[in-house]
Amino acid sequence: MAYKKGHAGYWKGKERSLETKQKIGKAFKGKTYEEIMGKEKAEIRKKESSERMLGKGNPFYDKKHNVETKEAMSSLKIGKTHEEIMGKENAEKWHEKMSGENSPMWKGGYSIKDYKKFTNLFRNAVRKRDNNVCMMCGKHREKMKTALSVHHIDYNKGNTTPQNCISLCFECHPKTNFNRVDWVSFFQNKLSRLYNYNYNYQNNEEIIINGKYN
Repeated sequence: MAYKKGHAGYWKGKERSLETKQKIGKAFKGKTYEEIMGKEKAEIRKKESSERMLGKGNPFYDKKHNVETKEAMSSLKIGKTHEEIMGKENAEKWHEKMSGENSPMWKGGYSIKDYKKFTNLFRNAVRKRDNNVCMMCGKHREKMKTALSVHHIDYNKGNTTPQNCISLCFECHPKTNFNRVDWVSFFQNKLSRLYNYNYNYQNNEEIIINGKYN
């Protein structure tokens, strides 16, 4: 069956010229499927695309990225917001999915009072103490696009003291979400060596912190 130009099936099996492709790309740039073809057709298109990419239909099926590719992909995300990486709509869905009890980091929630001492003045003091370098990789603030994060060593946001906080860069901070017990020990030992802090445990739970903060 022959379709006239302008019909949805006209280009089926035909190759567009580079110039035509560039014009189409320019016309559709920054637009969502809904804006291009309407909500109903967009939903059908998304469903069809999703089904084609399931299982063996996915060109990356049963494959893995090598270390170099993973590092390159990670570097592209540094300093960017979720909206810049995945778009506003997907970012909102991701935040909703990962918020509150849905998050693997959920610990019952913290009240605002937990953050009362966690001020800019306090965070800057911790960064200054650590010479404005990441205490995991040693990278200086001058080589970063964003400020150093200030991490609570024992993961208790209510325990905001210099002895329980440490400076980490944007790349290293997420690594502390895993193997938490090991990281607690690692950072406490590090601060003990550097600043003569003393961490004494009672009943393996409560931490009695001694040492002078400079």
